[in-house]
Amino acid sequence: MTTNQISTDILLACEQGKLENIRENQKIPLQSILDHEGNNLLMIAASKGHEDIVKYFLEDANFGDSFVNGRNKVSNSSIYAKSFLNQYAVYKCSLQLGDTALSKAVIGDYITIVEELLKHGAKVGVYNKV
Repeated sequence: MTTNQISTDILLACEQGKLENIRENQKIPLQSILDHEGNNLLMIAASKGHEDIVKYFLEDANFGDSFVNGRNKVSNSSIYAKSFLNQYAVYKCSLQLGDTALSKAVIGDYITIVEELLKHGAKVGVYNKV
């Protein structure tokens, strides 16, 4: 199996919430895998609401700050304000250049994932590039 095929399988498993497939396919560094929009695996899992995969990346795989606060490379525009934990998180121009796993979890209303990301050092107040 080629590196490209492994990356594709892991991306698909992350999209579909198949944690066991991710664990089984660790023949290449997970931090290096990005989708066509520049989203890392944590961003994909957070955007889909896959709590078990998010926790795996944060706790078991123990990825660092650059993975938790990584930003994508896509361009589009809109503004979001969501209330979580009695606080407002405002994400200007979401789905733009610079989304993070935290912004994707906020947009998806995945409160448990937001809490996990914050607990593991996700930065608040990060704005996308316009």
